[in-house]
Amino acid sequence: MTNKKISALASATTPLAGTEVLPIVQSSATTKVSVADLTVGRAVTASSFAAVGDTSGATLTATGSAAVNLGRATIQNTDASGKKWVLGDGVGVANGTFALYNLTDFVPVIGAVSTGDVKIITGNLVQGTAAKGINFTANTGAAGMTSRLLNWYEEGVWTPVATSSVGSITTYVATGVYTRVGRIVFLQAAISVTAAGTASGNMNISGIPFTANRLTSSISYESNATGFSSEFQIAAGGTTGVVLSFTNTGITWSSGMIQNLSFTITV
Repeated sequence: MTNKKISALASATTPLAGTEVLPIVQSSATTKVSVADLTVGRAVTASSFAAVGDTSGATLTATGSAAVNLGRATIQNTDASGKKWVLGDGVGVANGTFALYNLTDFVPVIGAVSTGDVKIITGNLVQGTAAKGINFTANTGAAGMTSRLLNWYEEGVWTPVATSSVGSITTYVATGVYTRVGRIVFLQAAISVTAAGTASGNMNISGIPFTANRLTSSISYESNATGFSSEFQIAAGGTTGVVLSFTNTGITWSSGMIQNLSFTITV
């Protein structure tokens, strides 16, 4: 064959079949290697990678793992952290088409399914920044809409602190629970007065774990010898409420009475 410069050679037909061979120098000897074997068994480093295909997109194929029987690709940081993401098909995910896997045991963590949904397979969806949450702006809001962001859920216990507007309570036991969804807080409390002492008038209840942003009024029920309903009010900007009779003449105090409250505030 006549010697030619590379620039004088005819262009190869692309894409390459992989069976083409190239000369290389290996251990001081000139040998040949097929195009398909150029990178087999070794990592390839690139500053960037662009996969170009038709309108459906190009395909990046990852080799399978015998342990989990799925095609996957691992993306690893080159810095000291060495953090890795493992991407693969949706094996182990119902109707799964794509999944993000735990690197240790290849358990699917997040999966995209054929219905278009994204599923948290294991663990929880954890809010990373305060005041961020689920945005519902795809919905059409009502005329008075001010927000479509759900950014808070919380549940817990609180301890109501009871006092009387006149006199004082000798002993009582109080428990409370609450659930907050967005700006709405649902609260319950039970105050059991074991010894009424000199208490009379209204019952003040402090210790509410959230500040009400507007006047709140609800019905409470007092369990005693006669038993009757009362009104429970929290002023705007307050964390203390007051149990008063509907005639504002004070509730009926007695040892053994239980004041049950169920109310909702906005914050």
